[in-house]
Amino acid sequence: MKVSSFAVARPAYYDRNATSGTAVYSGSFIAPHAETVRWTVTVATGKKANIELTRMMAYRVTVATVAATAGYVARITTASSYMDILYEAHISNVLGYEAKDLAPAGVTLYAGETLDGRTYDGSTGGAYNYLTGCKYTTFDA
Repeated sequence: MKVSSFAVARPAYYDRNATSGTAVYSGSFIAPHAETVRWTVTVATGKKANIELTRMMAYRVTVATVAATAGYVARITTASSYMDILYEAHISNVLGYEAKDLAPAGVTLYAGETLDGRTYDGSTGGAYNYLTGCKYTTFDA
């Protein structure tokens, strides 16, 4: 039987076999497309992940024949549901239009949960540049 004091605190997450990671997508002159997953972070068994930063940007580089809804999504998926932590939907046919978002830190993901970055553009013709990504730390649960 192990004997220890209850006064001994559990190490902070960054002291529990922590590793840093990034997931990034950068695309230039991306033609209209259905919602497309650009990157995914999945938490392994026995681990947790602290999402430190999520950044997404869409920039209109060529005008569309017919503009429609375009944007990006950062989505957390669990076993039974999902939640978007960043979501951009806009209709713009202005050359140089830029949408950008930054999600706050502090989101914790548990084993089996995912965070992914997606882009979409329902326009006819035209193109966007996209930059999406996240910085995270995984650690022992």
